[in-house]
Amino acid sequence: MRNAVAVALSAFVLTATGCVGVGARAYVGFTQTEVTGDFSLDSTAGGADLSSIRNDIENDFGITDASPSIWVKAEIEAPAAGRFSLSGFTYSEQSSGTLTNAFGDVPAGSAISTDLKFDNVKAAWTFDALDLEAFYLSPGLAIDVFSIDTRVSSTSPVAFEDVDTLGFVPMLYARSGVDLSLVALDVEAGWMTIDLGDADGDYFDLEGMLRLSVAPAVEVVAGYRYISIDGRGEAEGQRFEADLEMRGWFVGGGVVF
Repeated sequence: MRNAVAVALSAFVLTATGCVGVGARAYVGFTQTEVTGDFSLDSTAGGADLSSIRNDIENDFGITDASPSIWVKAEIEAPAAGRFSLSGFTYSEQSSGTLTNAFGDVPAGSAISTDLKFDNVKAAWTFDALDLEAFYLSPGLAIDVFSIDTRVSSTSPVAFEDVDTLGFVPMLYARSGVDLSLVALDVEAGWMTIDLGDADGDYFDLEGMLRLSVAPAVEVVAGYRYISIDGRGEAEGQRFEADLEMRGWFVGGGVVF
């Protein structure tokens, strides 16, 4: 999935540069993301009350550090078609802890090692409902793609659980901002409550980005991203519940076509 993000972004920008009257931006940078919340997983036997066997991401799984990764984003704006954007980042962290409650078939009290991977790709389309000289407001739609892979293993007793889920979440979406030519601020937000079968729940995505023009066709950017997932579903025949929050800052730079 991570290689696919890079290929899609490259094609996205190349398409824009070949169209007359179309503007585009492409950014690459560094992000530092942390994850908090809790996670519960039913055993293979089933029947557990998932709300009563939650394990905390920090206190039980031992994941306390932020994860550094590359952040990428591209935008295309066409006068008659609106604005299209595509962005992505990854998260990967390994740690150790002690379970307060059972996690699947890994018993409560087990000393564990945890490997958590999270990938996100967001595609959005907006149109200008209000476009003033220095302010704009643009509603639209977005699709957030969430890939979460959690592996929890114990050596005494020997047991492990691997929860891998992929969700395509359509969202009601809006973008607003202030553009003062040399400096601009963009704020984006998406929300949806949805039943996806194997991963239903409440999803919220908020991003703010400050853009500074430092040379003709060159911008530096800095911003903050917050994602909330309150999801329930099934993976490999086992029910799970996850109440997760991902937050972090990013910095980078890019070109304007």
